[in-house]
Amino acid sequence: MNNNNKQLRILDIMPLPVYPPNYGGAIGSLYKAIELAKRGHNIDFITSKDPNSNIDYSGFEDLFKNNVYLRKKNRLKSFVSILPYNCNRFGPDNNEKDIILGQIKKVTYDLIIFEYPHSYRFYKLLKQYIKEKQIPIVYYSHNIESDYLLRSFRESSNLIKKIFFLFDYFKMIYFEKFVLELFDVIFTVSIQDKDKINLLNPKAHAVWIPPIIPSVNNGNELSLPPNFNFLRNNFYKKILFTGILSHDANKFAIKWFTESVMPILRKKIKCFFVIVGKDPSKEILELAELNKDIFVFSNVVSLAPFYNLADLVVIPLFNEAGIKIKLIEALRYGKKVVSRPEGVYGSGLQDIIPIADSPIDFATKCIQSLEGRINYLNVFERFDELYSSKKIIDTIEKEIVNLADSKK
Repeated sequence: MNNNNKQLRILDIMPLPVYPPNYGGAIGSLYKAIELAKRGHNIDFITSKDPNSNIDYSGFEDLFKNNVYLRKKNRLKSFVSILPYNCNRFGPDNNEKDIILGQIKKVTYDLIIFEYPHSYRFYKLLKQYIKEKQIPIVYYSHNIESDYLLRSFRESSNLIKKIFFLFDYFKMIYFEKFVLELFDVIFTVSIQDKDKINLLNPKAHAVWIPPIIPSVNNGNELSLPPNFNFLRNNFYKKILFTGILSHDANKFAIKWFTESVMPILRKKIKCFFVIVGKDPSKEILELAELNKDIFVFSNVVSLAPFYNLADLVVIPLFNEAGIKIKLIEALRYGKKVVSRPEGVYGSGLQDIIPIADSPIDFATKCIQSLEGRINYLNVFERFDELYSSKKIIDTIEKEIVNLADSKK
């Protein structure tokens, strides 16, 4: 229910795909919109969609009815542009511009949300409309994008990717500050990024809005891979890692854990390392072929059965950017977590979750957690306090309603 008794018409400009919610940015964007829609607010998206995709959008479009879908643009032209890569890769072409301008003539919006610096070209397109209609605008920060690019440069082992990330980082570092300075109200998913935003744009009202993760479910037992039952019926402890398995940050984390931490664990306890995620790279798949205690499950229908199976979730990430959805998801399932310091960055939980940055300390924390020698009760209590979906959406709704009212 909408406690403010005011229904807003909102345009949410999320240039990257918002559906399906199979990566952190989409999860953060989609579930906040779903909760707002439940309270009677009407949201339209400008977002990317693969025209050749066989994904069923009917459920998405039942909730969000007047969307404009973008196609990805030429990679080379996007790379050589003066703007950062994704600004053009997910920016509007002339036909899409006409569609967007046609839509805003038919609809009066109470608020426009711009997500990521990549939405700048849409801001430029709508700038006159925003000014004439006095439409309030909000920037939604998923991370400090320049920090993400710099860390990606450091983590990638591919020379071409390293050149790309470094080139895009130098474009983004100044561009991102320029974009942030366009906004008086900024939402950020990371409490630490809030401090950085205040430095980049001191005049802005920056608000920490943790990501909303939906309630847990049991998943689809009918679609489980054949060797899942072997894991379920085995007494070995199951240590879980989830993520997009083609991303350099996740590959780097898995490499560190398998090469530096697993050898220590093997000497101390009987355990399996279970890696679950989308589009695993060749080197990730080879881990399962070369090691009997490592399992890789790719492109599964649901993560739920794997979370339900896990005795421990590890987050051995080296990248601080944003907030780690895998951390919030694991705690939503009531799972014990051990992380590197970077994995809990921005969560508000960094002082309470077991963390370690050396292999021996990380392995020790894992063993202590698996043997019940670490009490997670205070972790779960703090998590429930900070990540209550109702509390988060109450904060968002209060901010956007106040902002809409201030322009009347």
